[in-house]
Amino acid sequence: MSDAWDAGGPRVTVSHEPRQVRKEATVSGSGCVVSNSTLHPRSVTDDSSVRFMQFEELNKLPLVHGVFSRHGGVSPPPYDSLNLSFSVGDRRENVLENYRIIRQSLKIDHIYCVNQAHRDGIYIVDPNLKSFVPDADALITDIPYIPLMIKQADCQCIIIYAADKHVLALIHCGWRGNVLNIVGKVIEVLKERFKVRPQEMIATIGPSLGRCCAEYRDWQSLFPEFFWRFRSNNNHFDLKAITKAQLENKGVPSRNIILSPICTSCNTSIFYSNRREKITGRFGTVAYLLDR
Repeated sequence: MSDAWDAGGPRVTVSHEPRQVRKEATVSGSGCVVSNSTLHPRSVTDDSSVRFMQFEELNKLPLVHGVFSRHGGVSPPPYDSLNLSFSVGDRRENVLENYRIIRQSLKIDHIYCVNQAHRDGIYIVDPNLKSFVPDADALITDIPYIPLMIKQADCQCIIIYAADKHVLALIHCGWRGNVLNIVGKVIEVLKERFKVRPQEMIATIGPSLGRCCAEYRDWQSLFPEFFWRFRSNNNHFDLKAITKAQLENKGVPSRNIILSPICTSCNTSIFYSNRREKITGRFGTVAYLLDR
């Protein structure tokens, strides 16, 4: 354990996957750099309990993004407190208020979501269909100011920005998404529909289940043989490394792929973890394009 969350609130230790932690992060101003991932904690305002993280690499691009923590909402335990899922048992009015808090914090009036199904469905967002919520696990847009959101509680959110065509994709990927290679399928859509080049893409893999906690005892029946080289002792798998390899196999340069070392299961004081908590909420990763 090395880094600290110190963004205008109590200092909280953040656990990482052991292999990726090499040094202490340095606390600076309202937040700190999360070692090796350039992921910065941020507060919406100095007195706000709503906190989100941002990748330094994405802040250099014409887009806005935030990986929100579980704090700053109105939901009671076990969904405390910024739960964004209507399907986990939380009261609907609490979730609606949490969405309002997210929108207010980013100064947006709508968020485009999908019914995440742990499959490989891909939705190219139609901004005229604000009430349409399809079953899918990826969203794509090339239209500025169309906020996309993925909900998480151990699964990965992969943000892909295609610089050559100014296109944004957000992908929900758990182990089933890895097996289906949803990131590879999204890249194929980006190439065919938007004529992007993979070598012009930058991809981030946010806080999610780490190798330290990703144990799969039935791995031989669950995972294709390609995954087996990512297995460590005691049947643990590095799902983030699998996603990175799948991105690389589609032509995204390794130098353009940024992984957060934060494990959600080890850090339930900051994020939700379905594996650790069983009954819990979902935090959100939101991103949208700016004009360029």
